[in-house]
Amino acid sequence: MAEETYRASKSGIAKDIEVRMEEKWDDLQKEGVPDAVVGWLNMILNNEGDFCKSSHWEDLHLFLKDGSRLCKVANVLLASQNAPEIKFSRSEAPFVCMDNIGKFLKIAEEYGVKRSDLFQVN
Repeated sequence: MAEETYRASKSGIAKDIEVRMEEKWDDLQKEGVPDAVVGWLNMILNNEGDFCKSSHWEDLHLFLKDGSRLCKVANVLLASQNAPEIKFSRSEAPFVCMDNIGKFLKIAEEYGVKRSDLFQVN
């Protein structure tokens, strides 16, 4: 990400957490997990003409950040059961992103993902 930011760099426990997360991502990359996830997402979203171009964590983060693509994935799953689609918006406004991601998490839980395996939006 070549975007210029005006935030102080992380230090202390925040830096330790960031380093551990990056190490975990590196381990997952060695196993091919991010590539498999991006391949699956691209396959699911194929009809939408919407593709994630890279399995790099920053690209994947930007691709999923607003939650709209997560809602598209949920709608593909819902369509397979002839269930009504969820409505969502594409916006970078934080409250819209949180709403989209919350809708996806609700569907994930209804599909059997344990609440303890989900993350919180707020």
